[in-house]
Amino acid sequence: MLQSLFNPDNAFMCFINKIIDLVVLSLVWLVCCIPIITIGPACAALYYAVVKVIRRQRGYPVREFWRAFKSNFKKGILFEVIWLLLGAMTLYTDLPLVLTLLDIEKVQNMILLVLFGTKAILLLGTVCWIYPLMSRFEEELLKLAQASVYLLVRYLPVTLAVIVLLGAAVFLIVWEPLLLAVLPGPVTLLLSMMQEPALRKMCLAADVETAAARHPGSEENDTYASYFDQEKDIEVGDYKYEVEHEVKDAWYLEK
Repeated sequence: MLQSLFNPDNAFMCFINKIIDLVVLSLVWLVCCIPIITIGPACAALYYAVVKVIRRQRGYPVREFWRAFKSNFKKGILFEVIWLLLGAMTLYTDLPLVLTLLDIEKVQNMILLVLFGTKAILLLGTVCWIYPLMSRFEEELLKLAQASVYLLVRYLPVTLAVIVLLGAAVFLIVWEPLLLAVLPGPVTLLLSMMQEPALRKMCLAADVETAAARHPGSEENDTYASYFDQEKDIEVGDYKYEVEHEVKDAWYLEK
């Protein structure tokens, strides 16, 4: 009985191992975020490691995290700096005006508040999508930003759900700061369950187009196309800001 319970291959031990891996990833993420300026690449690395190690059961958590952290270091920091500057400017210019408009009930003011809310969703939604995209694609930062805005709009309900989940996580961490050591991993796992369907479609579309460009009319291209056709609701031409380069890892395209 005890031998079967502690067998590393049974469901219970697999679940415990995943919990441990999530805690380890949370701690590694926290350590990498200490300089503040490295929060961006740390978030991309956490998303990458959670999807690959926890959901796909490949590799080791710290090794995969460190690999993604190094590969996204420059782009992650650059976007973080730009985003923080835009966020600071938005708070400085818009927040006093929003507080003023809330005191006066007029139709024009409500329209302005909706516009300010849309601006906030755009700012928050972009950062929700760009780091998962960064962890998946080798692409210029500008194109990643364009793709994140596109996904934000196309999957607006998912974007809003992601923002709400992150807001709830921030609230819990403010309420109990010790949760910062364990919460990032599980929250990222929940985020990946919401965002991965959209990212997988983009990965498959990008891989099919890359194969078609490199090997026109080849059997390899036909294989990719056949696999691509099996995925429901995928339309390559529907992605206005589709990335042009290959997916970073072939394992991601496997079912």
